[in-house]
Amino acid sequence: AQAILASLALIVLPLVWLRRRPAARRGLSMGRVAVYFLALGFAFLFVEIAFIQRLTLFLGHPLGAVTVVLFGFLVFAGLGAGVSARLGDGWPRLALAAAVAAILAVAIAYQLAMPTLLPVLLALPLAPKVAITLALIAPLAFAMGMPFPLGLTAVSRLAPALVPWAWGINGCASVIAAALASLLAMHLGFNAVILLALALYAAAAAVFAAPVGEAWARGAQGA
Repeated sequence: AQAILASLALIVLPLVWLRRRPAARRGLSMGRVAVYFLALGFAFLFVEIAFIQRLTLFLGHPLGAVTVVLFGFLVFAGLGAGVSARLGDGWPRLALAAAVAAILAVAIAYQLAMPTLLPVLLALPLAPKVAITLALIAPLAFAMGMPFPLGLTAVSRLAPALVPWAWGINGCASVIAAALASLLAMHLGFNAVILLALALYAAAAAVFAAPVGEAWARGAQGA
């Protein structure tokens, strides 16, 4: 509750200043920016924390699971973000749709396969289990790393003054999500947390597909 109140204050109060600058809203509504970056912040952490919990038993130690899963998500999401810069220059709307489609497909496949697969591999030594964990995380995290930089590029082209606000929204959502994911999992289960994250990714893509395409068009015209 404290995190939510602090986040609302830190997100809403800057709008008082931003609304006095018409250029800040040119070509892109604040509502789209808020929904997109809030959804991404919640969704990324929901998936990450759900994987930590699911892989704790497989890796044999909570601290080991946190280390391996966080390492995997950060590294491969960073690689996905790097690739998105190239794809976003030519086909930003297609890149965003493909990234979200890959997230949905891979996460659903894991939800179906992991309950059967992980118990079979449980007796393996630690090193192979770490390698398997990273191999499982790689495609999902790679795709999850793409929507944020694609959206940030659109904001920087259509409403540059909103870029710091977008970063702040995403950061606040991440802080809240870290606590909220565990609370939701206790009441609804981690499968429900994953499904909620996928719904948030789909909603973000639906809300922001048009502005991403418009940002590329403006960039091409400027070039």
